[in-house]
Amino acid sequence: MPQGWRVVDSTRIDRPGAVETPRSPYEDTTNRPGCSNGAPVANDFAPTRGAAAQGAAGRGPAAPTVVRLPAYEDVVRDPVLYAHASRVLHLESNPGNARPLVQRHGERDVWLNPPPIPLTTREMDRVYELPYTRRPHPAYGGARIPAYEMIRFSVTILRGCFGAARSARSPSTRAGSSRAAPSPRSCARSKPCGTRFRLHRGRLGPGGPTANMYRLACREPRIESSCRRLSCVYPTLCKNLGTDHGPLIRLYRKARALPGVKKVLIASGVRYDLAVESPEYVRELVTHHVGGYLKIAPEHVQPGPSPT
Repeated sequence: MPQGWRVVDSTRIDRPGAVETPRSPYEDTTNRPGCSNGAPVANDFAPTRGAAAQGAAGRGPAAPTVVRLPAYEDVVRDPVLYAHASRVLHLESNPGNARPLVQRHGERDVWLNPPPIPLTTREMDRVYELPYTRRPHPAYGGARIPAYEMIRFSVTILRGCFGAARSARSPSTRAGSSRAAPSPRSCARSKPCGTRFRLHRGRLGPGGPTANMYRLACREPRIESSCRRLSCVYPTLCKNLGTDHGPLIRLYRKARALPGVKKVLIASGVRYDLAVESPEYVRELVTHHVGGYLKIAPEHVQPGPSPT
């Protein structure tokens, strides 16, 4: 363990134990840490990054903190500890205040760094405009790759997801809960994996972990950097969440005007609870960008998380 680090046991953040009434995984944890059985837990959510990590006035920076999860061998044997470790992982997913996690594996400790601070628009433009081949690795040979076929003619317009939906748990874990988006100019320059439009009859699919979170963000960066709510949209839309779909509407219109593009189609990933906040976006979507059916995520057809 590095010198000078304060170690916090993860059970002080989320107390593992049997529950009678499961609590919503999307519960607002802005003001109080989540807890599995309703019992109070110690508030160890001291800020550790940026200016917020400074100690009280005149006392210098606070000691860096790492959260210790139950050992890997214990998590494998105990489903309750597995769920506990998963909850702590997601509570420590905000790049603005997340702390490193450490877990014992046999005779070693595995250290997981916090999520990186999201790229700025200019930084994303530089990354996305690099001359990638956008082809599967040669090691795959001539194998058919279903995931590649799905995104072959897509252009990524955002990274990250603040919905924390069950259907998007894996993308949100990989890409984070904070959104980062390239500029419209960069999206227009970005070539899909099949670089010739004739290969897909002039059809293009802009998207990402979600279809309509482009340029949506918290209205207060200071609040966003300290928030521990797992979802900005459940059980209700956060009052600090901006829902202006104007930038996305303009991006769609620019995409339709690109030479060689005949159709810009959105097949899935639309958050309907956000879309209905912008009737103009819904009109634009159904008028120009639906080629067949729009898929519906599970959270839109039942009142709460599914039991399985």
